[in-house]
Amino acid sequence: MSEYLAGIAPEDGIVDWRSIRPEEFHPSIFPYLVLFEVVEGDDGEAVDFVYRVMGERLIEFARVNMTGKPLSMFPFPNIRASVMCLAQRAHETKRPVFSNTRSSFDYEKSLMTERSFYPVTRNGRPCVLALITVTKPPVPFADLFSAATLPQAEIEHFRVLETPHAWV
Repeated sequence: MSEYLAGIAPEDGIVDWRSIRPEEFHPSIFPYLVLFEVVEGDDGEAVDFVYRVMGERLIEFARVNMTGKPLSMFPFPNIRASVMCLAQRAHETKRPVFSNTRSSFDYEKSLMTERSFYPVTRNGRPCVLALITVTKPPVPFADLFSAATLPQAEIEHFRVLETPHAWV
């Protein structure tokens, strides 16, 4: 996704939704895509995000389809706060934001997410395109941070890239 968006991004790095050609994506990413429309306050800051697209795999994990609904209504407070923070950061900085995060739902306590948030526009409105992969780690979380197979895993680690074109 990062390589694709970097390849079509204009100088300011903000891709227009109409420039995106889904047929050029690998089909495996569609179940993990989210498109948020930014809801701005009077000061231009993001106060909420409305799900315009929510991938089917994410719907399965969350057990709720948020399409057409605001992020502020997402039923899991810890995940809602994390996604809100990352989406706001991408919107404010106009830069991609990446995270590697431990997540848990009421029914599943052992999930890892890798998330990338990209500022885009749609019909002249600011949006955030997100690719969120959700996986079960190969070891229980109690052993996660000492596991030789996942030494890089961190809880809520994220970074904002310095330039719009440093997406890869």
